[in-house]
Amino acid sequence: MLKLHGVLYLNAPSNGAYHRCPVDCWRFYPDAGVALVNWARRSGYQPILLESFTTLQRQDIWNDFVSVYVKDESHVASHPTRMLDRISRYTNGRRHGNDALLQPQAEPEDLARLRL
Repeated sequence: MLKLHGVLYLNAPSNGAYHRCPVDCWRFYPDAGVALVNWARRSGYQPILLESFTTLQRQDIWNDFVSVYVKDESHVASHPTRMLDRISRYTNGRRHGNDALLQPQAEPEDLARLRL
């Protein structure tokens, strides 16, 4: 449960190829954050995805999908800062107010490394 101005932080392990047909929301990739918002809206809530992204690997084989939501869209202005403002090691970022993927990458990090 969240207060109306409450923020939900979701962090899930992520790896494997990202594909859109027409969306990829079975795993936690860029479309998953949007799909969760759509599901919540069908349930009568008014959340907003503030940001989402997939981190690059550090010391193991996993990437992390991170997404941050505010419970009610009327409180977006209460949360002006984003993690994306402070990090650079990510792919497939989404930012509230920008429809484009930031640092898009269709291949998972493992596959991209094999191509080098």
